[in-house]
Amino acid sequence: MKFILIIVFAFVIARPVDSFAFNVRSADVPAAPAGLQSLSLIKVDEFIKLSPAELATLTGKELNIWNKISFHFLKKRMKRSLKDDPNLTIADYFSTHKISPGESSLAKGLTILFAALILLIVIGIIVLISKN
Repeated sequence: MKFILIIVFAFVIARPVDSFAFNVRSADVPAAPAGLQSLSLIKVDEFIKLSPAELATLTGKELNIWNKISFHFLKKRMKRSLKDDPNLTIADYFSTHKISPGESSLAKGLTILFAALILLIVIGIIVLISKN
């Protein structure tokens, strides 16, 4: 039993940190269906007033729970950038606000939290092994 726990412990420690990370991708600007204005030409002040249901109607795709959460945070970031440039369009926003997957503060925070949880589990296993 101890041998198996040591192997599991070594495997957890030897794995790269990136294996515990995840991506939070910025939303791609989808093409609007025929007859609608392209989403990239919509002004940010109009976009932040959209609900997830209205966005699903514009794009023709239904949003899952993660897309809705991402859409909410995207609108908050856009609202902040709207103070600097009131005439900002969606295309201008995405051309100036490229966020790589590792730069998201939410992703970094959750990665650190997950790594701390794994560390606590490993320490707990070590304590249990040392007591026996």
